[in-house]
Formats: sequence, structure tokens, C-alpha cells
Amino acid sequence: MLKRTCGLFLAALAVPAVHAETVDLAHPHIISKLVSVEDAVAINDDWVVGSSYSMTNAPTGFYLFNARTKAFETIKGGIASRFDRKAFPTCPGAPDFKTLSTHGVDYYPERKRLYLVNHGGRESVEVFDVALTGGKPHFTWVGCAVAPANTYPDAVAGLADGGMIVTSLWNPNDPTRNDKMKAAAPLGGVFKWSPVAGWSTVPGTADFSGPNGVLATRDGKTIYVNLYAGKQVARVDLSGGHATVRLASVPYLADNIRWNSRGTAIYVGGQAESLDTMFKCYAAPFPGCKTIKFQINLLDPKTMTMSVVVPAGTYQGMSAGTGAIDLNKELWVTSFKDDDIAIFPITG
Repeated sequence: MLKRTCGLFLAALAVPAVHAETVDLAHPHIISKLVSVEDAVAINDDWVVGSSYSMTNAPTGFYLFNARTKAFETIKGGIASRFDRKAFPTCPGAPDFKTLSTHGVDYYPERKRLYLVNHGGRESVEVFDVALTGGKPHFTWVGCAVAPANTYPDAVAGLADGGMIVTSLWNPNDPTRNDKMKAAAPLGGVFKWSPVAGWSTVPGTADFSGPNGVLATRDGKTIYVNLYAGKQVARVDLSGGHATVRLASVPYLADNIRWNSRGTAIYVGGQAESLDTMFKCYAAPFPGCKTIKFQINLLDPKTMTMSVVVPAGTYQGMSAGTGAIDLNKELWVTSFKDDDIAIFPITG
């Protein structure tokens, strides 16, 4: 049973209970010579893991950033393995780590577990245990969930029961997917993977248009999903034995979504461009999208109201932004098709 409430009009009128930080837009620190850090998570105050996304599934690996010095290294190959077949019974085994091409990312700090959406060699979520050895993160692969057929996994959220929530932006084999996106028609999906039950569709999400970034409470009872083509954020409440969905609109293509460091509000990022412009960007060679404007809002998860953190634009050459994390009084902004990321000082 599905109950749907639309918070679009009310959200536009309400005063947010959570107020956005003030950031210094004029003086971002730019980290360059990267390959599309599409998503990022903080391991702790000292270290950040970022994906490295290639629209051609090139073997890009992923990044480890020192949050203090801003130095980074590429993790590609040389990763230890300790396959947990009981926890990941459907996983066929370890991937060729040299072929990893990563997209969405999540970190479950209580379990010290990292989840990376992968397009290199197979469509999957690869799972790693994280150990701090000598103060630096080291990664051990422990399992995977291979994505269902006809899906394009985008984002992932780990769950306490050993499962995960995964979005699929579209069916990559559907020749009409661009038309469906422009019509904001049902497209893609939101799925739960369980070690026992495998894959299933999350109730209440069948008519979502282009599910992109995802967050979930660790018990899986509340899920937040950015709807890229729909220009919406959806909150799916599964706690009452049925799905209750509330929607809030944004004036841009809603991409990544991430809790702030206090766990009180949610960053919602995306591109402030038309889909036609984005289709051209997708087809352009890397980096190729230096004029693509992005915006970052802060969402109050209780009222589904928002404040602007980073207004629509490009900043010091950094473009095509996807989302943000805050760490050490800085706002890290990622990009799906740029060789830069921007780190804005938080001033208030």
C-alpha cells in the first residue's frame, strides 16, 4: 500500500528549521588533476574517500585524500581480499581491482565498512573493510553485490542487517531513456539487496524518475532519494508497514545527497542545466563540461524544506558539481565530469 504526500507547495512556503552554513564562495581550494570525483565520504576528520567516475567505464580506481594537507593518492590494484561468502552469498568473487571504475560511495563508520558502486568489469557494489593502520586507512575487499540486469547502479547506502539500498538511474539498454528523462516519466529504480533475499524493489518507488543519490537510516526504515529527471528529493518512510512518500522540489537536476557531519541536515547537489545540455555533456570527451553550473542546497529532513548553500554557478573553473560533504569547517564539492573538486571554507 502506497501513501503519497506532495510537499512541493508547502516546502516552498515554509521557513526551514535547519539553516545553511555560510561559505566563502570566492576562495575555494581547488584540487586538480583528478578524474571525476563523483562522490565522497569522510572516513574520519583526517581522511576522505572519493570515487573516480568514467562514463566510458575506464579503469580509474578510487581516491584517498588527506583532509588536512589535501594530498591524494589513487587506489588501483594491490588491494587485499578476505572474501566473506556468508555475508555475500551471491557474489562470484573478487573483481580485477585494476579495472575498478567507481561511482557512488558510502561509509558505515560503526562497522568500518566502505561501499563503492563499480562499473569496471562488472556492474556491482564492491564492499571493503577499512582499517586505520599507522593512522591511515587501508582497504580489504570482503564481498560484492552484482547489480540486477538492465540497471545502471548509481548510489549506495549500507544497512545494519548486512544489506544495502542501491539506485539505478536508468536502464542502459533502453533506447528511449533520454525521452523518458525529459518527460520525467518512470525510469530506473530503487532496490534493496539482502544476503538472504537478494534484490527487491523498494516499495513506493516504482514511479520515480531517474533515482540518483540515496541515503538510508541504517535500519532501512527511512530512505532519501534524489530524483534526477524529476528535480525532486523523495523521503520514503517504511516504518508503518507501508510506504509513505513525501516529495520536495529543487530547481536543478538532483544528483548526490549526503548527511551533514552532525547528522541533522542533508546536502542536496545537482546540475542547474537543462537535460538537453546535460546529454551533450555526457557525450563530450573528458573533462569537456567546464560550463555546467551546479547548486548545493541543505535539506531539513523533518520538514523537507531547503536553504541554498552554494548558488547555481561554476567556481574557479570547477563545474558539473554533484554533491557535498562538510568536514573540518570546509565544504567539499564533487563533480561527475571535471578534473577538479572545490573545497569552500565554511565561515558561519
